[in-house]
Amino acid sequence: QIVKPVRRRRARLAAVPVQRSDDGDDDGRPPSLSLDPEVLLVVTCYFLQGALGLSRLALNFYLKDELGLSPADLAALTGLASAPWVVKPLYGLLSDSTPLLGYRRKSYLALSGVLGALSFGAMATVASGTTEALLFANLVASAAVALSDVVVDSLVVEKARDEA
Repeated sequence: QIVKPVRRRRARLAAVPVQRSDDGDDDGRPPSLSLDPEVLLVVTCYFLQGALGLSRLALNFYLKDELGLSPADLAALTGLASAPWVVKPLYGLLSDSTPLLGYRRKSYLALSGVLGALSFGAMATVASGTTEALLFANLVASAAVALSDVVVDSLVVEKARDEA
């Protein structure tokens, strides 16, 4: 006796009506992406944080190949450079409780940008001569990026809260 394979029908999904808001703003079109300055600032900061991985890679090769540091020293320095990321909640408390030049977010973001630019510039020029100066500049750069991350994350939370 020949057994015929059983064919199964695919389940069809029922169409669910879209819930419309009662405030009159919904015209049936999907929401559009707003390109206001805060959104561009957030996107730029997150992009730069991702791109900084390349600079960390170059720094590790420089420390290993040019300055002759051992893998154990590199591991210790990587741990030291991540120290500012451990105290991120303190940056949030500071920026929330202490306005700088009248602003809670923008001034801290500008400060972190200036500190980051100066420290990366120092790593590329004057600090590259000695290990200690290079490590200090790397620590300041890491702190600047961690501060900008906290501020940008708080901007995202505020924007989401305002739109909800």
